[in-house]
Amino acid sequence: MGDWTGNWLFILTAVVLGTCFVIWLYKSKKPYLPYEKHESILTRSELVFYQVLKEAVAPYSFDIMCKIRMADFVTVESGAEEWRAHFNKIQAKHVDFLLVDNDTMEPLIVVELDDASHKRPDRMERDKFVDSVMAHCGIGILHIAVSKEYESDVISEQIHQLMKKLKI
Repeated sequence: MGDWTGNWLFILTAVVLGTCFVIWLYKSKKPYLPYEKHESILTRSELVFYQVLKEAVAPYSFDIMCKIRMADFVTVESGAEEWRAHFNKIQAKHVDFLLVDNDTMEPLIVVELDDASHKRPDRMERDKFVDSVMAHCGIGILHIAVSKEYESDVISEQIHQLMKKLKI
C-alpha cells in the first residue's frame, strides 16, 4: 500500500511540475500584449468626410493620408535652438487628413475636420499652433466644420482656391 501512495504522489508531482513548465514555456515564448485592432482608423464622421474628400480631390494628383503625425511630414530645422522642445510640440500631434502629391509624396494641404471640441480653449490654442506651423512650412490648411453631409464640389473648390493661393 505504501508503494502505491509513493507512486501516486510522484505522478501527481510530475503532472503539476509538467503543467507549470508548459505554462512557463508558453508565456516565455509569447509576451503579454494587451492590444487589439480598431474597427477603423477613422471615426464615423471622419469616414463619411473621407468618402467625400476622395471625390473632391479626384481632379487633382493627390493621395490622401489619414490621421498622420505632424512629425512625419514636418521637421525641426537642423541646428535649431532647443531642438528637442520644438520636436516635442509636433511629435504627438496628428492632423485628420493630409493631401500629398501622388508622384512625389510632397505634403501639400492639411484638411482638419473641426467638431465642437475645436471651440475649447486648449483646442483653439492647438489649432493656432498647427496653422502657424503649416503656414511657416508652406503647407496649406483647410478647416471644415463637421456636418451630417458634405458637398464634394464645394470642398473641391475650396481646395482649388487654396492651391491657387499656394501656387500648387
